[in-house]
Amino acid sequence: MSEDPHTAAAAALPEAHAALAALDAAAGRPLADQADAFVAFHAALSEILHTEPAE
Repeated sequence: MSEDPHTAAAAALPEAHAALAALDAAAGRPLADQADAFVAFHAALSEILHTEPAE
């Protein structure tokens, strides 16, 4: 049985929120830190956006 896409997206939300907070906290830090935070945020969003919509 395949996982419900909405459930998968909802499960990824806490990680996305944490990554967004880290990205916000990286403001004013060295560019490498900002880039690392952006990459983590992008990966978290990809987890949500690459889920297929339910039929």
